[in-house]
Amino acid sequence: MDLHDLGWTSFFSDQPACPDHHTLGRIVAQERHGFVVATAAGQRPAEPSGKLRRLAEVEDDAVVVVGDWVDIATAAGSGADDVAHIVRVYGRRSTLQRKEAGEVTRRQLIAANVDVVFVVCSLNQELNIRRIERYLTGIWDSGARPVVLLNKADLCDDLPAVLAELETVALTVPVLAVSAATGAGLDEVHAQLPAATTGVLVGSSGVGKSTLTNRLLGRAVQPTQAVRAGDDKGRHTTTAKRLVALSHGGLVIDTPGMREFQLWSGDTASFDDVDSLAAQCKFNDCGHESEPGCAVRAAIDDGSLDAGRVTSWRKLGRELARLEARKDAAGRAQERARFKSQGKLYKSIQKHKRDRHRD
Repeated sequence: MDLHDLGWTSFFSDQPACPDHHTLGRIVAQERHGFVVATAAGQRPAEPSGKLRRLAEVEDDAVVVVGDWVDIATAAGSGADDVAHIVRVYGRRSTLQRKEAGEVTRRQLIAANVDVVFVVCSLNQELNIRRIERYLTGIWDSGARPVVLLNKADLCDDLPAVLAELETVALTVPVLAVSAATGAGLDEVHAQLPAATTGVLVGSSGVGKSTLTNRLLGRAVQPTQAVRAGDDKGRHTTTAKRLVALSHGGLVIDTPGMREFQLWSGDTASFDDVDSLAAQCKFNDCGHESEPGCAVRAAIDDGSLDAGRVTSWRKLGRELARLEARKDAAGRAQERARFKSQGKLYKSIQKHKRDRHRD
């Protein structure tokens, strides 16, 4: 297997080289009990070494995820089916991430080293403009470029109207209408994934990510289920992340459905239209409510800007500000815990010295 076909570029080869006693590979699957690494000699199961696990407890960049380039170590005489140890994670060119669900302030990695993130929505009751804005906010910050895929276009009665509505939030982001059932529009998706380019499909359960993956590949590699008949809600089918190579040379990662996409960080590039208007307001601290000379309010009043988009802009801004405050608090608590641990270790060493001196 040529690793360049898997996306190996000078960005990675410029990093310190893999030692001769290690093997270079890319994480192509994340399953319940470990990972699968693709190497020049083929695929094999792997798991993080004990040292890498300990490092991952204090350093997020040591956490392994699909798309990562890694070095693996194997025991002498081990076969291709024996589990290798992941001993190093290469620096990432892009990182798609979100805040872990719940009240914890912890980052969750979705995929690494991807070039394009496909936000998959279905043209039924699931379509949600505000959710798309949220995804775009997180993706622009990842280092990858976003593309919106509107799946199940064959079920939409008024596609031009939907596309016109999405243009107000997508701005320069490509919006592609496709049908995984009929294959319509897939040529445009393939065009976004030239040879050695990695894409990842994200979205809610039931939007058709796995069916799209199977269609792009030309054969079934991911299990699929129909949505519930009563409400068009998705069924949680995909449980493992998997990177597959397409016949024309592109690569795509399918991911389990996400019930929510909480931001870990964000980029206001997804709200360039609102930011541009806010910069034109008469007052620098304009709250965009009733202040004189407010360009944002003027755009809402003349219909050129959707009021819901401004509400979303404010909401995501507040969410990111709260998150940064929580990160700072968590960082301070972690630092206090580290100093406390070091203090206990120092006292233990001093006690041991005193006890030994008395003996």
